[in-house]
Amino acid sequence: MPVDTEPPLAPNRDPIWDVNALLEGNVFTRHTDPFLPECVTRILEEVTIGMSLPDVEWEQVNVLLAEFADCFVLSYLNAKIDKMLEAGIIIQVHPSQVKAVLPTTLVQKAHEGAGLTLQELQHRVNDECEHAGMTPAFELPPQPEGVRPEHQPVAPQKWWICQNFNEIDKVSWLYTAFYVEGRGYFWYICMPFRLTGMPFSFSYMMGQHLYNLLVEDVMELFVNDGGAFADEFGKMMRKLCQIFTRVREHNLSLSASKSSFFMTEAVFAGARVGPDGVLPDLTKLTAIVNWPQPANALNLMSFLGLTGHFRNLIKNYTKVEQPLRDLLQGANLPTPCSKATYRQILQEYTLPEHWTDKHNHTFIGLKAALMSEPVLCGLQ
Repeated sequence: MPVDTEPPLAPNRDPIWDVNALLEGNVFTRHTDPFLPECVTRILEEVTIGMSLPDVEWEQVNVLLAEFADCFVLSYLNAKIDKMLEAGIIIQVHPSQVKAVLPTTLVQKAHEGAGLTLQELQHRVNDECEHAGMTPAFELPPQPEGVRPEHQPVAPQKWWICQNFNEIDKVSWLYTAFYVEGRGYFWYICMPFRLTGMPFSFSYMMGQHLYNLLVEDVMELFVNDGGAFADEFGKMMRKLCQIFTRVREHNLSLSASKSSFFMTEAVFAGARVGPDGVLPDLTKLTAIVNWPQPANALNLMSFLGLTGHFRNLIKNYTKVEQPLRDLLQGANLPTPCSKATYRQILQEYTLPEHWTDKHNHTFIGLKAALMSEPVLCGLQ
């Protein structure tokens, strides 16, 4: 009996798995009226507004955001699904065609969020020093009772680099299905391998749509971080009106959960900017402090690549990192070596059997160096 490939229809004659039919009235879909009261309420809940504003000005900002509610998107998952559909990476499929279902994980950055305070981070480094039998790196007041975290081993993290999309043969489509609650089943028709030119493409798009706002100092742009500043409330409101109007006119979108307004201090271009100058982003410092002991040479190389960014600010950096750098020599990389072979050899070269107290002390010492001046010294 042939499989019926025609989907059943909803009362409005849309296919049953179509997003419009399944999510009618849901605040997360792009096809919903963005000015629905529940949608506006959710946007106002997800954006961040500085606490230093007087009540009258705070209310004016809420009114402005409600007026431009169509500039914001809410759901991380559904936004990604929409982009993958638009890009031709996945297609929707009728349930009768599904032969197997596999999980797909869409992951946000590990260092997103508020991060820990500097003192909390330094306490964590001291905890690692104590656990390794080292002298604490920082002189700090004791933590309040019940706050001090127990030392727990952290599961090794997996690092994936997606660099392009290669087509999959149609026979294999049947075995790539995944399910999204409320939206149905999808097939991959391309799989990620190599993606190149993205910073260039993004900068080109921003130049096309926002060029005069950048030239006229209405806003600043650094790769995919956008920001605006002003010393007066009224001036900042006028800038926001210009930015929101351009976003609306050019059918762009802002992430509500990643938008902050009228902040005394904000994260921009990978750093905290505020009254104390330019300081490191605490969310990134949190990711560094929480970095577990590297399980293989590839993960160690990633860690040294991060600390090496601050080599000019860490005294005798080359000498300090040398024990860890020497550990990489055991990987025996051939010459010449392709990128794929390079990554495979480093990933297969495991470190626990070679890791000594000397390597542990160096690893923790580099973390401590990144939590100290001059790395933490703000540019005024």
